[in-house]
Amino acid sequence: MFGLLIIHFLLSPTKYNDVKVLLLALLGCSIDQFLYVLGVLEFTTYSAFIPTWLVLLWCCFVLSLNHSLHWLIKSPIVIQVILGGVFGSLSYFAALNFSALQTTLSSSYFVIVIAVTWAIVLPTFCVIFRELLFPQNKKLHSHT
Repeated sequence: MFGLLIIHFLLSPTKYNDVKVLLLALLGCSIDQFLYVLGVLEFTTYSAFIPTWLVLLWCCFVLSLNHSLHWLIKSPIVIQVILGGVFGSLSYFAALNFSALQTTLSSSYFVIVIAVTWAIVLPTFCVIFRELLFPQNKKLHSHT
C-alpha cells in the first residue's frame, strides 16, 4: 500500500489537493484507534496503536474521495449515511472473517457498532471535504 501511495503521488495531477485530503486519514485513524482502545477492534500483534497497514488503508481510502469516489462528495447525505453504514460494516466484517482483525463483541454487535460508526463517519468526511478542505468549490454541496 505504501508503494501504491508513492505511485499515486508521482502520477496524480492534484497532488496539493491530495495532501489536503490526507488530513481526513488522521481522523479515520483516530476513530479506529478509539475503537481499538474500546476493544471493538483487536489485532494479532499487540501494540498501543492500530497497525501500519490500517493507517495506509485509511490514506488510500481518503485519497479515493478526491478521485474515484468524488461523486460521493456530491451525493445526498442520506445516500452517504446508507452507503457508509452498509459498505463500511461489510469491509470491517470481511476483515474480521479474513482474520485481519478480531473483536471482543459478537459478530452481530460488531456489525451494528461499525455500521453506526460508518453511517456517521462517511457523511462527516464528505462535509469536511466540502466545507473545510475545499470551501471555495461551491458546486460540491450536496442535495440535502
